[in-house]
Amino acid sequence: VTIARVYNWDVHQRRTQQVAATAIAQE
Repeated sequence: VTIARVYNWDVHQRRTQQVAATAIAQE
């Protein structure tokens, strides 16, 4: 596994959590 993949996966996970938190906050 390349470092770029790990980095991209980490960014994707954080982005998903941020979107979920925003959706919950808006409700």
